[in-house]
Amino acid sequence: MSEKKWKIIQKGDFFIGICVTSKGVYGNTVPHLSRATVEEKIEKFFPSGQIITNYDNAELNDLADKAAEIIHQRWLGKDYLFREEPPFDYSGYSPKQIQVLRTCAEVPYGTTLSYGELATNSGFIGAARFAGTCMAKTRFPILIPCHRITRANSLGKYGDDPDMKRVLLEQEGVDTINLFRKKRKIHTPL
Repeated sequence: MSEKKWKIIQKGDFFIGICVTSKGVYGNTVPHLSRATVEEKIEKFFPSGQIITNYDNAELNDLADKAAEIIHQRWLGKDYLFREEPPFDYSGYSPKQIQVLRTCAEVPYGTTLSYGELATNSGFIGAARFAGTCMAKTRFPILIPCHRITRANSLGKYGDDPDMKRVLLEQEGVDTINLFRKKRKIHTPL
């Protein structure tokens, strides 16, 4: 993998790492309260990445700023979308993985799907593990709302902070406490 250039953008109290290429957004970090933490995440997950102040191209800077704003607004629990579909650089992903990521991007604010439902909606019936792996390995957390995809009976994991998925979903109005409670059927004699 060639060296990727990352720009760290401050939005409010948070810092967000964004990497863009001529094809679109290549990856991003979730917001963190310190720039140093974002730098650590980039070094850990993208060891060949280089942190820069600005891109040489104004369009790349603009795209990075727009992506950071979307992530920041969604982090705050707002239903915030690009006016048009954002360009993503899916380099390194297979066509099936790209299909799963695109389907995930369409999951509406305040709703969830299971990994199995995501797989089925992507055209891959019975491929819940595959969909789960796609979510676990996405380079686009929050920008592609992978936090809206859960296990069939629990929230599942979310990066290295297991509580983050719950917080993000609750900010969108999802009742995570009752999300997986099975409705009991009451049988009454006739």
